[in-house]
Amino acid sequence: SINVPEKEVLKEQKQLTMISIGTIILCMIICSIIALFIGKFMARNITKLSEIVDKTSKLDLTRDKSIRNLLEYKDEVGYMANAVYNMRHILRDMIEDLRHDSLNTSQYATNLSAIITETSESINEISSTMSELSGGASKQADVAQNGLEKLMILANEIENVSNSSNLVKNYV
Repeated sequence: SINVPEKEVLKEQKQLTMISIGTIILCMIICSIIALFIGKFMARNITKLSEIVDKTSKLDLTRDKSIRNLLEYKDEVGYMANAVYNMRHILRDMIEDLRHDSLNTSQYATNLSAIITETSESINEISSTMSELSGGASKQADVAQNGLEKLMILANEIENVSNSSNLVKNYV
């Protein structure tokens, strides 16, 4: 049987253990560096997306080219970027619709104001005409009253003449 000294067997085992530990530490360092780069990359994209969401919350809907890059990712950041992009597009459309409706409402209000002004002027003219007619009717009533009084006086005078003529007839 072969006899190998225990020291030599343990020596190789120590070397393998040291190499394994060194390899594990080296792999951990490399994995940590890779994880750091991936984390910074993801954090940068999330930060860009957060800035865009913050702009949107302040109703700053100006077109932002940085969101285009985020739309290309097929991970959660890309999905969120797509949702934010669609929301901003819908908000822009709504604001445009509101602007259009506001202009229409303003035009309708202007037209309504002009119609109200015309109606008011017409009512004033009708009121003035009614006043003139009322004044004319009052004058006509005064003239008619005056004419009636003169007619009554004439009728009395005719009756007096008729009575006088009857008296003269009876004496003759």
